[in-house]
Amino acid sequence: MPLNDLRIHPTTRAGLAPAGVVLRSAARGAVVAALLVILPALLPAQPVLGGGDDATVLRRGRARIRVGGVLESSSERYGGRGGTLNQREDIGADASFDSLGVNFLPDVLGPLQDTLRLLTGAPGYVASLGRLRSSGRIDVQTIPLTAEYGVLDRLTLSLMIPYVRTRSTVNPVVNPTGTEGTLGFNPATSFAGGTGAATAAARNLQATRQLGTAATELRALATACAATGATDPRCTNFPTAAATALANEAAALQSRIGYVYGTGTAGTGRPFVPIAGTAPQRAVEAQIADLARRFGTFQITSLAPTSTPAGATARLGLAGLQTILSDETFGIAGDSLRGLVRSGSGDIELAGTVQWLDTFRGDERARLAPTGLQLRSSITAGYRFGTGSGDFPSFWFDVPTGSGVNAVLLRSATDVIVGRRFWASAIVRVVQPMADRPIVRIPATPDELFVPAYREAQIERTLGRQLELELNPRYAFTDFFSVWGQYQLRSKQADRNRGTFELPAEGELPAVTVDASILDVESEAREQRAGLGVSYSTLAAYTRGASSLPLEVSWLYRRSLGGEGGQVLRTTSQQVMVRLYLRILGERTRNVTGVR
Repeated sequence: MPLNDLRIHPTTRAGLAPAGVVLRSAARGAVVAALLVILPALLPAQPVLGGGDDATVLRRGRARIRVGGVLESSSERYGGRGGTLNQREDIGADASFDSLGVNFLPDVLGPLQDTLRLLTGAPGYVASLGRLRSSGRIDVQTIPLTAEYGVLDRLTLSLMIPYVRTRSTVNPVVNPTGTEGTLGFNPATSFAGGTGAATAAARNLQATRQLGTAATELRALATACAATGATDPRCTNFPTAAATALANEAAALQSRIGYVYGTGTAGTGRPFVPIAGTAPQRAVEAQIADLARRFGTFQITSLAPTSTPAGATARLGLAGLQTILSDETFGIAGDSLRGLVRSGSGDIELAGTVQWLDTFRGDERARLAPTGLQLRSSITAGYRFGTGSGDFPSFWFDVPTGSGVNAVLLRSATDVIVGRRFWASAIVRVVQPMADRPIVRIPATPDELFVPAYREAQIERTLGRQLELELNPRYAFTDFFSVWGQYQLRSKQADRNRGTFELPAEGELPAVTVDASILDVESEAREQRAGLGVSYSTLAAYTRGASSLPLEVSWLYRRSLGGEGGQVLRTTSQQVMVRLYLRILGERTRNVTGVR
């Protein structure tokens, strides 16, 4: 009784329990093979079994092995960022920025933007490294192996062990037109690359030194002119207030240039500076030229109008973006922006199913030749072991192989059989995750993907309860062949994340309080899915002695119809499943599958 979680995009930090896989070619091949076998043998009977979940159990001593796979693919998601019903966006939306500014690197670009507004004289200046556009795709492949055993005639135990392989791809494009942004790597630092660091540092040293020298000379002149008996001809009608203001202005400019560009000493300056030729860099150069002119009115020429700091020589590229994300200097200290492949065990499920209603009264031949209206119903209780690997906080586009969280599973299944050809199953599933203590990065805003490493903490979390309604109508054309459809309505409540942490001030970073409850936002979700499939079964033929192997093969194509409330993946999937019936204990009666 596998019960897969509602798929939430992994960057929402709400977890992902994939259901997964085989290749499309294998699915199509299985269908073609089944058709080749069954079309020559059209017989007017109904097996009353087929694809999808149902209310059947096994007689005592009988076993059923279920193996197969599902390939799920997603390149879009529903909802997210306050989206409305069925609103779609690319999976890479959280890694897309119209402007790589303070919202991208608040702790680095925030102080830099404030200083550059003063340095350039433009109070509305917006710091930006340019533009980032990302697209992505997720493929989840799982091979679930399920073993079921009839403990009693109406009680079946099941164990499901999945092998999961996930693959994510992301295609980031930085500054696609080559004209975006006004900031680049500081050429005086090692981040800019190349061999011009020494030259840039020398320019910054010259600019800051000349500003300091000019300010010092003007202050000295003002002091000399204020003394009795001053002989310097410049002291005639000396504007002391204006001179003092100019010296202070030069000193302030020296300090700001040193903070942004550096003073020529290793370890000084910010990682980013205005790009040469852009408006911010020209504004800085214009301020120095204006100061040089004004110092000239006092006959102080120690500040040359061309003594300007070195601007960035190039805009940010993909390699630079990866450096920002991975180098500890920028605070994020995570993985680069890339796709990953992960594989291993998914979440293991152990369950017991009790059939409480069966109008066939356990008569297998009556089940294979039904008349009128018949009913069958069962209830299931189980436990999910969080053996799948969960989310890694420092990887941006990893897809877990499971939820990594233990959970209680409940299921109710009811079959309605009408005549010899039509029957349908109504399934209700509930997943109640248990509390856990994951290590996560707590964002400042709900849609922040690149969360700094210092916000990493262990929190108390309870994933939201999940409720799923599934309808599986089937129509049997022959003993062997049936078609079936599937409709799913899936809902997930909001997660509950708890934990408040006081982070002390460090360097330029002020003390801050982070609250894990921000992770609750956009964790609620709803989704609708529909699919169409075909099934091939030898059960009826086996019962009549016309087949030596009781098995079923089913294929299903399914896709998402809509979603809202959270970041729900818009998924397309193909599934192939084989069920083989065995006798472990009990009577050696031939031609009895043991299904009831």
